[in-house]
Amino acid sequence: MARIKNKHGLTPQQEMFCQYVVDAYGTDTRGILVSAYRKAYNCKNDAQANTHYANASRLMDNSKIIARVEQLQEERARLATISRERIISDDVKILDLDPLSLWIEDEKTHQWRMRYLHEIPKEIRCLLKFTRNGKRLVPDVDKDAAKKRLIDVLGYASAKDLNITTNNTVSGELRIGFDDDQE
Repeated sequence: MARIKNKHGLTPQQEMFCQYVVDAYGTDTRGILVSAYRKAYNCKNDAQANTHYANASRLMDNSKIIARVEQLQEERARLATISRERIISDDVKILDLDPLSLWIEDEKTHQWRMRYLHEIPKEIRCLLKFTRNGKRLVPDVDKDAAKKRLIDVLGYASAKDLNITTNNTVSGELRIGFDDDQE
């Protein structure tokens, strides 16, 4: 009986293997491949790592597997960029939000009152956090939380001095959201 394959020409185990490879963190390629193989093929962890590494390496020589892993990595990178841009965009909107936009002068009494929820524009309503005060929902603008998220996402809270040691020769560079020429 033929194995069922997905639109990428992979069996369910091969697809899971690709997903696990892409989801893995770290620089130990051998460990990532062994772990992904064991998870995808439901192997016992105490079995021979060399055998699992050999099987995983054979999978990674398959052009369909390579293409799927690259496709998944591109998708994850694109989604990470969209998420990061969305966080930055929303937090900038929160910081720019004028709290007075939540208030309106009552036409009858000519006194200032907080807008009813239906009176707050949707683009502003989406940025607010609501808390219950008795029977009423009260909008809250948490600008401090927005600032903290922006600082974290942009990397300004990261340590400026990093000591990285390794036994291997490492090429490339590490950038963490700031320029070295800024003093």
